[in-house]
Amino acid sequence: MPYQSEFSEEFLTKVAKDRRVSDGELAALRLALEKRKSKDIARHLNISEAAARKRLGEVYKKFEIKGSGPGKLAFLKEKLMASSSSLSAKNQVIRSAMEPNCPLRGG
Repeated sequence: MPYQSEFSEEFLTKVAKDRRVSDGELAALRLALEKRKSKDIARHLNISEAAARKRLGEVYKKFEIKGSGPGKLAFLKEKLMASSSSLSAKNQVIRSAMEPNCPLRGG
């Protein structure tokens, strides 16, 4: 099944690079964002369930998410949503500034 998430592939790749998330960790994160369990992530990535949990644990560390339990993924999603919204707002300002009649351009 193709990757389905509320986050674009471009956005996730950029955020992962900024946080120094490895390719393996990003693959596990993508599947977790699809609401897959560790067992399913492990099977899909052909790794052990412990390795899948370890990869997700590293993602949480890199996003500075502490604690334990299922709330960590929800908190990570909130962080990603906030970051995505911020990035969208910045991009909108940039697009507006590029328009010919924008007062910021002095034209």
